Amino acid sequence: MATTTVEMQDLQEINRGSDKGLATKDPAEQGVALGLTKGGSLPSLNEILAQPAVKKATPGIMIGILMVFLVASYLAMQDPVYRPIFPGMTDA
Repeated sequence: MATTTVEMQDLQEINRGSDKGLATKDPAEQGVALGLTKGGSLPSLNEILAQPAVKKATPGIMIGILMVFLVASYLAMQDPVYRPIFPGMTDA
C-alpha cells in the first residue's frame, strides 16, 4: 500500500480551487464534482467499502456487531424469572 504526503499549503490551495470551481458551476455539475451521478443515486456498496476510512474502521465495526450478538445470545439463554399467577395454589 503506497502512501503519499502532501504539504498543508498544497491542500489549502486545492481546497480553495475546488471551492471556487463549485461556486461557479450549476447544481447538476456540482453533484458530478462531488462524486454523485446525474441521477442523484447513492454510491454502490463496493464504492463505499473501497474507501480507506471504511477499510480502517471495518475491524471495529465487526467487533461491535459481534459484541451485540454475544450479549443478545447471553440474555436469550438466561432463565426467565417466573412469577406465579396464583401463589396460594401449590402442590404441597
